[in-house]
Amino acid sequence: MAGSPFGFFKDIADTLAKALKKNPPLALVGLVVVILATVVAINFGGSLAALLVLAATMVILVLVAIVLESRRPTSTPESSQAARRIPPTPDDTMKLVDLLDDDERDDIRALLQGVVLDTASALEAPTNQIRSNLFARAADGRLRMVRDFTYNMNRPQELEVSMPVGRGSNGRAYESGRINFAVFKKDWGKNDLEDVELDRVHPDLRWVISMPVCAKQGQPPVWILNVDGLMEQKMADLNKALAPLTHWCQFASVVAAGVLKRAEEEE
Repeated sequence: MAGSPFGFFKDIADTLAKALKKNPPLALVGLVVVILATVVAINFGGSLAALLVLAATMVILVLVAIVLESRRPTSTPESSQAARRIPPTPDDTMKLVDLLDDDERDDIRALLQGVVLDTASALEAPTNQIRSNLFARAADGRLRMVRDFTYNMNRPQELEVSMPVGRGSNGRAYESGRINFAVFKKDWGKNDLEDVELDRVHPDLRWVISMPVCAKQGQPPVWILNVDGLMEQKMADLNKALAPLTHWCQFASVVAAGVLKRAEEEE
């Protein structure tokens, strides 16, 4: 009946139900209080005073529920973004090369030249005996050289060199996420490649330093930055080149992080 006390109580009950829906503990307490207030109203014979007490109790519960709900932390776009799982590094990181803009491509080429010059300086070696290149993981899962990003790589067949993850200096660096040293003695030892790939390698190659380029901490590398030499070098001497190489690797990681972010935004 319109305008009746029962209609008034129904409206309050509906509001209370909506307000308490998101707060189950308060809903349970409210239910107990309402039951007690109803018992009191019945004992008073349904008098107007008792009904007013019941109405006031329900209104107070609604107000308490609304206040508590307003104090609950709400998720913002920023917090939701932070809580979202970070997408994994894509398996085909060769595709990320296609997303590089002209400035980034120039940066990587300058980086590769800087790697050679700094390594030659640290080792007191001629620059024409030091080479650098960038490897990425292709769609077939193998690590392959990025043809546009090499320095002093003048042997065409070497540009075809590839290896699976875990094989060779590149594959081991990619798998472990750590810098890998490979020094040729009677053979390449743990850094050995498949025979068909070894045939593509420069016959004078004597050492390789492979550095993982990571765009996100705790995830597989995006690329592998390499520097190698065509002359004998002791491991102790190769360690001298680590400081400048680490600097260049960090620079490459910044570029990788930028292009990976763009790739995720385009998905």
